Amino acid sequence: MLAGGLVFLYPLNFSSKTRFILELTGLLMLIVTIFYFNSSFPWPSFYSLLTILGVVLILYANKKSFITCNPLSQFIGKISYSIYLWHWPFAVFLYFSNSSANYLAILTSFLAIIILSTLSYYFIEQHFIKTNKTRLILIKYFLFNIFIGAVFTPIIASIVHKYPKQNNFYISNRGYYQTTTLPS
Repeated sequence: MLAGGLVFLYPLNFSSKTRFILELTGLLMLIVTIFYFNSSFPWPSFYSLLTILGVVLILYANKKSFITCNPLSQFIGKISYSIYLWHWPFAVFLYFSNSSANYLAILTSFLAIIILSTLSYYFIEQHFIKTNKTRLILIKYFLFNIFIGAVFTPIIASIVHKYPKQNNFYISNRGYYQTTTLPS
């Protein structure tokens, strides 16, 4: 989300050929992450940057292709921030209720996320977009600082995953951090 905001705030212009290469490279990066990454990959980690970079390349390409300009992609793009916000409570609920393998619970959560995201977009986001455009420079400054933190967080998390015994915590079988002693 942050990387997309920076692409919006700091646009770059490329030739048509370069935009095509950027979009194709970004799509290939996303395809690799969709089909190659699985639950054995640590998250967050530097692997997360591959997905982020793929999306950034597609956004910088700003190519008017079928992939980015069809009505479904445009709608998902409009409500993407709300999707980002709403998916976390549902993901946590599915995880801690042991429903993450229940396809009916996943489908119900997905539909609820889309409905809530659509409502949030039209009734909350649009209100703030229309009323708050004067603080753009301050927003750019804070986004840049947050971006620096976002780049280093996956790198640090990767180091923690690689060397867990030096950090007095480990990833349990439920996927969250335990601050107890390590199992022998």
